[in-house]
Amino acid sequence: MAKATKTVSLRIDEQLWAVCKALAKERRQSFNEFVESSLTHMAEEERQARLRGAFAQLAREPADLEFAHHAQAEVALGEPESASS
Repeated sequence: MAKATKTVSLRIDEQLWAVCKALAKERRQSFNEFVESSLTHMAEEERQARLRGAFAQLAREPADLEFAHHAQAEVALGEPESASS
């Protein structure tokens, strides 16, 4: 099945276009492939940055993890904690 695509018009400075066209040529890509791969890369970097930010915020927040202690002990020891007490 073919990948769904969207055709768009893009206005960019001529100098930027020339630089990107030259980079695409060096990579043996069409200008369209270059733009698509660049946008994909930027979107992934942004997604990763947001995840890092979310995890950093979680790390700064005080957390009560006592509720997970029993489940972790059960998994680690292979038996319910109450059976070992």
